[in-house]
Amino acid sequence: MDDEAKKLNMNKRAADIELEKAVKPMNDAKSAVENLSKEAINELKKTNAPNSGVKKTLDVVLIYLGHNKIDWATAQKEMAKMDFLTRI
Repeated sequence: MDDEAKKLNMNKRAADIELEKAVKPMNDAKSAVENLSKEAINELKKTNAPNSGVKKTLDVVLIYLGHNKIDWATAQKEMAKMDFLTRI
C-alpha cells in the first residue's frame, strides 16, 4: 500500500470513529423529539422565562429551522405553529 492509500485509510478510520461517536446522541435526540407531545409544547410555550437548557435547545431548533432572530419570543411563535412538531 502506498503512502497516499495509507493516509486515506487512516483518515477514513478517524472519520468512522467520529461518526460512531455522533450516532448515539443523534438517535437519542431523534427519540426525544418523537416523544414530544402537543400538550408538552403548549405548556412550554406558555413559559415566560425558560431555564437555560430549554433556551439553548430551542435556540438550536430555531437555527435548524433557518431563523435569523434567535430569542424566546420567536421560539414561542414557532411552537404555536400547527406543523412545529413535524418540522423538527
